[in-house]
Amino acid sequence: MSSSFITKQALADALKQCMQTKTLEKISIADICAVCQLNRKSFYYHFNDKYALVVWIFNQEIGYLLREYIEQGSSYLVALKLCTYFEEHRDFYMHALSDGCPGALRDHLVGELEPLVSKTLSLDSKSEINIEGVSRMVSDFLISALSQWLKRMPPISAEQFLDELIAVALVLTKRVSTLLNPTPE
Repeated sequence: MSSSFITKQALADALKQCMQTKTLEKISIADICAVCQLNRKSFYYHFNDKYALVVWIFNQEIGYLLREYIEQGSSYLVALKLCTYFEEHRDFYMHALSDGCPGALRDHLVGELEPLVSKTLSLDSKSEINIEGVSRMVSDFLISALSQWLKRMPPISAEQFLDELIAVALVLTKRVSTLLNPTPE
């Protein structure tokens, strides 16, 4: 392992430790550096801000796997893998995606999901939608739903969350179809 990776991992571990007692908005770079006994210069050599560190943590822990699943796997398996990961790290990501935080992680996650949503939407070759624009909108909706799920008390499992999300999508699909194609009376 390179010394750069070791330093980044030390900073990541320190941020996670700080987030056990403080929200991300209240954690300073000085707090992170104090925990891992590095100076601020070392932090800024590797990251622009604490939000870039959060994105790095995501990429190291599951981002690369998510990209592999998107290329190979089914949409449901990718969603389940991602939701299971977030379920296991609920507290960290609940704070990282909270309303008070800038959108670095949120924007990153939307960008990561877009290829999966595009792939799913392109399966319907008869569709006349702008796949690129709709993919971004749907990805943003899914990250919003994910963020709300992480905050939900009492928490529900990844499988329950996905089942609810699928059920809502089916109800909405049926309702929109009824609105667009009313039955004559």
